[in-house]
Amino acid sequence: MGPSDRHLEIGLRHLRDARSSAFSATSALAALDNSAEDHARISLQRYASAMNWLEDTPHFDVAHGELHEIGRLCREQFPEECRYGGADGDLVQSCPAALVHTRVGFSPGMIGNAICSVCDEDVTECPHRPGETILVEALSHSDGRCNICGSGSCVAHVPGLTYSAEVGVVVTEVYEIEEVSIVDRPRQPDARIQSVRIPRADIERRLGQRIPLGAHVNCDRCLSECRGFSSMQDIV
Repeated sequence: MGPSDRHLEIGLRHLRDARSSAFSATSALAALDNSAEDHARISLQRYASAMNWLEDTPHFDVAHGELHEIGRLCREQFPEECRYGGADGDLVQSCPAALVHTRVGFSPGMIGNAICSVCDEDVTECPHRPGETILVEALSHSDGRCNICGSGSCVAHVPGLTYSAEVGVVVTEVYEIEEVSIVDRPRQPDARIQSVRIPRADIERRLGQRIPLGAHVNCDRCLSECRGFSSMQDIV
């Protein structure tokens, strides 16, 4: 089953924002402006988010290809920041260009309060069913969220006009998290892995040499051909 209209809309917005940041990065680089790296790193994050929201659409592959382009630019132009982090002697991968290739996410089971994304009422009392698509008049909730797309700064949906919207659930308060499941398609597309700890011994085995403590280790992933994606079946 493909993504909902809301997922597609949000994903395409992330893709536009990613391209805008990539353009700003290349423009700043040409002008020898110090902001180039900041724009490029933001672009990477936005491309990764676009891929999460556009999964199972043709736009996913487009975003994936463009992510690799800006990833290569980052590695070639700003190598100092394309390094593994460290934690207790091990290495940490936190780059979105690398992590987005592991296509798993998290689905928490929790006790708390939740409201309907369309009518702002308690989900146990409102007449709408999460996941269904309905026609609804656009408006902004008290916290500024658009009831059609959920954005806090929506300019696409005019209050008073009628649009098609997918009913969602907005968690407003969490009392207790009972469990967290690993899933292929998290309900919140950006609920993904944010960092991975890599045992130092694994890296040393690949390199065929010891890595002194405190030494910088570059990530060269974006300089190579894409190795494809990992799914839940590959890591469980």
